[in-house]
Amino acid sequence: MFVDLHDGYLNGLLIEAETTLILHCKTEDGRACTFTMPGMVRLRANNFREGNIIFELNIYQGPECPIELVKQLKEYEEARTDEMLSKDMEIIVQGNWTLVELTSSYGCDLLALFDCPAAAARYDVPDVRIKSASSPKAAITPER
Repeated sequence: MFVDLHDGYLNGLLIEAETTLILHCKTEDGRACTFTMPGMVRLRANNFREGNIIFELNIYQGPECPIELVKQLKEYEEARTDEMLSKDMEIIVQGNWTLVELTSSYGCDLLALFDCPAAAARYDVPDVRIKSASSPKAAITPER
């Protein structure tokens, strides 16, 4: 199940067992959710702040992976960019690797590369809504 995260929040990220990335998010309407992806080989997350507002979450696989995003993620030495980028793109395409891009309206932008297909991703959205801290009711209530 995929939930639109536009104008939702990135509340945290966790790297588990060195290669599994877990993104803790909240949708615009208050649903807590996690995006979990195993096989991480590279991660770049910039500008993490309080209240990271998500613009969009894009998932690319194999030949769909934009070369410019791979270039940003890998941060090649200027003199070897073309040579290394070409080799890496060949590995990404042949291995059907996955590139995850999270862009923000405010706060954290994230790029992550995984050595497995996008089908390995898990997207969990519990049937609960997170209430604001100023609400007099419980912090988490069942969705009705």
